[in-house]
Amino acid sequence: MKLLSTLSLGTAAVALFAVAATPADAQRRRERQAEQPAAAPGAYTPTLSREFRAAVAPADEAATQQNWAAANAALATAAPLATTPDEKYTLGQVRLRVGLGTNDKAVQRAALQEIVDSGVGPSEQLPRFRFFLGNLAYEANDNAAAERYLNEAIQAGYNENNVKLMLASVYFRTNRTQQGLQLLEQAINEERAAGRVPPQDWYRRGASVAYQGQMAPEVAKWTRLQVEAYPTPENWRSALVIYEEANENLDSQVMLDLYRLKRATGALTSERDYFTYAQLAYDRGLFGEAKAVVDEGQASGDVQRTAPAFAQIYTPASQRITADRRELTASGGRIASASAADALDTANVALAYGEDQLAVQGYRAALQKGGIDTNLANMRLGIALARQGQGEEARAAFAQVTGVRKPIADFWTLYTTSRGSAAPAAAPAAAPAATPTAG
Repeated sequence: MKLLSTLSLGTAAVALFAVAATPADAQRRRERQAEQPAAAPGAYTPTLSREFRAAVAPADEAATQQNWAAANAALATAAPLATTPDEKYTLGQVRLRVGLGTNDKAVQRAALQEIVDSGVGPSEQLPRFRFFLGNLAYEANDNAAAERYLNEAIQAGYNENNVKLMLASVYFRTNRTQQGLQLLEQAINEERAAGRVPPQDWYRRGASVAYQGQMAPEVAKWTRLQVEAYPTPENWRSALVIYEEANENLDSQVMLDLYRLKRATGALTSERDYFTYAQLAYDRGLFGEAKAVVDEGQASGDVQRTAPAFAQIYTPASQRITADRRELTASGGRIASASAADALDTANVALAYGEDQLAVQGYRAALQKGGIDTNLANMRLGIALARQGQGEEARAAFAQVTGVRKPIADFWTLYTTSRGSAAPAAAPAAAPAATPTAG
């Protein structure tokens, strides 16, 4: 995750004092200062002793001439004479110029420490100094110092260079994942409120640390946030795979609806995906869906349906389809008078064959009659409605889902809003379908 935008630490090193020097040095300084804008009324102007001015002048002049060795030598002489906050601030400013000129991060950090510890300086610059000090501590893996100064910068109103993301990373480093995720989400919300689109890496980082921390609810949340912001097939696949791996004990019914969503979002991309989905459908007696999934895998080039693993699904499934469709036609005509369990079974089979209108009738009848798994029925009702393009009604059904199915229902809800609700390339064509088992 990219933390920093352009890091302009150089602008923190400014000429804030006039020191006693030789006439030639003074003339050169006057010429340089003439090129700078005049200080605003009330701007910070340090008060320096004559002794300190005389000692720090050679360091300042050597830094201007990029004579770093001479500057360091002069700084060593001036350092013991810096006894007041203004002098310590000024010493830090000159040292910062040397650190920047030599690209020496240790010197930069020491200089910023002097500046911050002095407690003085231009008020508009102080939050930036704390940020840069926190940034250097972060780069040096000094988490305690990074946390302190980044927090101080934020509390002082600094909100540039992705400061909240850097602080979130400190929390992640120190095993305070929940605290880091909260700050990361705050940074994302602020970007969105400002009319900007947060980088995709920010969402990926949230999902990744939640996954590594085995925080299943947070994994679901962050993968949904990523898909909501960037609803590409690749992100859908990433989100659903991460969720699946973080929830290894999902039962086959829940997994089936997860794989239906993978299919709807174009997230089936491997032989393993197609085999897992086909097996889930076949084991539920949903032979038309199992065959259709293998056919799609074959068409994509990811599957050889004659391979033994697929053939043992594809061949018997194909042989059952004609009878299944005949049975579905008959059971579909009896939904109004059927028991809740039979109506649910008929709806499950209709859904598997892409007979979504009949599935909606069956699920609604089963829910009205009662005594069935309402979470399963509402989940499948939502899927059938989504595949017919009835997004608002689908979302209403998904909103009724609770328990272990809720994260999958939330993913389906997101699908209806961010991807639309066009039907997946499901089901074999033709008339109704299957043996009413509990699909």
